[in-house]
Parts: sequence; structure tokens; C-alpha cells
Amino acid sequence: MENLIIICEVLKNEVNFLIEKMIKSNTIKSMPEIIYVDSKYHNNPDNLKLKLQEIIDQNKEYERITLLYGQCGNAVLELKSDYSKLVMPKVSDCISLYLGGNDKRKQIKDSERTYFFSKGYMENDNSLYSEMVKLKEKYGEEEAIDMYKMVISNYKHIGVIDTNAYDLEDIMDKIKSLCEDLDLNYEVVEGDLSIMEKALLGILDDSFVIKEIGEKVSYKDFE
Repeated sequence: MENLIIICEVLKNEVNFLIEKMIKSNTIKSMPEIIYVDSKYHNNPDNLKLKLQEIIDQNKEYERITLLYGQCGNAVLELKSDYSKLVMPKVSDCISLYLGGNDKRKQIKDSERTYFFSKGYMENDNSLYSEMVKLKEKYGEEEAIDMYKMVISNYKHIGVIDTNAYDLEDIMDKIKSLCEDLDLNYEVVEGDLSIMEKALLGILDDSFVIKEIGEKVSYKDFE
């Protein structure tokens, strides 16, 4: 079999959007096999690394295995397959995947002090919003807000990524609530799904790390 794609579930809205678009335009020759991985593994890069390697090891019949992940806290480093080529975007994390790459992310004003959200991130049980709700239930609203203001003290803005894969209004009430609680402002940022689309179509260029059978992913691959 040709291609397996392993995808973090926070990207599911965008992947479904792209697949529907490609089917309508008849630009995809055959549908790749897809495995979605629970986003809870993002909480611990070591656990994510173990989970990804487990999936890779369980799927020996593919010519190529594509990981729709960035470095993600170095979770992808040292991954390898003894049976397939490994491919992954040359990006720091999933946020850069939403935005079309590291360079495009850097072009966004004050990006290093911006906390980015997509619908997938907002709906994640471990998102900033979800954690705030849990803390308010545990410690009360005032104490929870004070705690999180310290946690995100380096951030000044929330960037709401519009990927066209969903209606922004689905998450805007939660975004505005966060901004009010944490004294942040928000801005809608245009997404760019070109790297995800190329991965689904199997168009591999210098946006990707490509490792031959048996080669381990290294930090240098992302430089």
C-alpha cells in the first residue's frame, strides 16, 4: 500500500475540509489511509513520541508514512520506520501547519506573543479555555483567572485562525470570554492549509522532512 497519514485530531476539521475540496475538484487520485491520534498525547512529548512510534511499528505495509505533526516539543525526534519512508512537515508545531509554515507564522505581527486558536484547539479538552473552566470550578473564578494570568504572562494577544474549515462564530463567544478574563485582545488571522494539502496529495517538496527506511528523525532535519 502506498501512503498512511498519521494526524493529530486537532487538525480533523481542516483535513476533512481539504479532502472534500479535493474530491469535488477531482484532484486526488486515491484516498490515503488516515489514523487520527488523540490530542491528549500532546500534553507529554515523551508519551506522544511513544504513541507515534507504536503506530509506525504496527503499520509495516506502507511505502510511505506521513506524520501531520511538527516537532511538537521534540516528540518526533528519533522516530524511524524499518519498513517505510517517513515524511513530516518541516514546521515547529501544528500552529505553523495552520498558518502555512514557520516563515509565514513569523510574518504575523507580534506572533511570538500571540496565543493561537483554531476550532480544533478550542474544542480540545486540554485547551487554554478548557483548563480555565476546570480551574474556575476548582478554585473559583477570581483565583483561577489570577493563576492563568501568570501562566500566560508572555502573551498579549489571541490569534483566531480562520482556515475556512468551520464557521468562526462557533468559537467566538469562548474567545471573547478568554480575552475578557485575561485582559487580552484578539485578531482573526488568515490560515494557509497548503502544507496539509500537499501532504494529503503526496506532493513532497522542501516543506517536508523525508527520511529513508531505517533513518531516524533528527533536530537538524528541521533547520
